[in-house]
Formats: sequence, C-alpha cells, structure tokens
Amino acid sequence: MSGPMNTSAITVAMMRGRHNLTERGFVGSPASPNIKRESDMITQILQIGQVVATPGAVEALKKARQTASHFLNRHLSGDWGDTLCDEDRQLNDEATKQGSRVLSAYNLTTGEKLWVITEADRSSTCLLLPSEY
Repeated sequence: MSGPMNTSAITVAMMRGRHNLTERGFVGSPASPNIKRESDMITQILQIGQVVATPGAVEALKKARQTASHFLNRHLSGDWGDTLCDEDRQLNDEATKQGSRVLSAYNLTTGEKLWVITEADRSSTCLLLPSEY
C-alpha cells in the first residue's frame, strides 16, 4: 500500500492512438464518498504505472463533461465502481495485495460505461470503453 498522493495538475499528450496521462497527480470532479481524503490528498492503495486512455474513452469523457482524473482517483483509492458484483470487488481487493490485474467499472453521466484497468505488473493503467477491449 502506498502513501498519500498529491492531487495537482494532469498532463495529457497523444501517444500511439491513446492519450498518455502522466503521473503528476490528479484533480477532477468531486470525489466519490469512498475516497479517503486528507485535504487535497487521496490514500493510494494501488500503483498504476503509465496511464493511457483510448480515443473512445476520451471522447466519452468529453461528452459526459467528466474528467479521467475523477475516475483515476476512485480507482487509486479502491473504489472499484458502480457496476461490479461483490465477487469482482473482492477479487480486486485481493489483486492489490497479490499483484493481479485490477478492473474498475464506472457509469458516466451519459449512461455509457467506462473501464479502468491496471495491469498485473503495474506497468500501466488504461481507461477504455468495454467495446474497445
């Protein structure tokens, strides 16, 4: 388990058809009630590596007027989303300790689903639509 992460600016750059979101911290929509806050800090329970987003996810976030950082903050803090069953939530909790892949599933304000997947080796995390998997 990692310590608090400063929630400062986020940088977006194009990279191989995906948006590269560098790890300089995250700010965004109001936090989920499940995020543990210490002023502008979140308790990070997961290493996420390089963060990328597919073009479909970027477009869906724009249409929903929501930010990638809002969902990354939720994912980082162990809030696995709106649509996972209890068994999948438990698997994610175990994955944070055992080094398996972690999947969060969120509903955007438009009703579209957004997935956030952190790879087992923690080298990268991708925001994508289920149809892009």
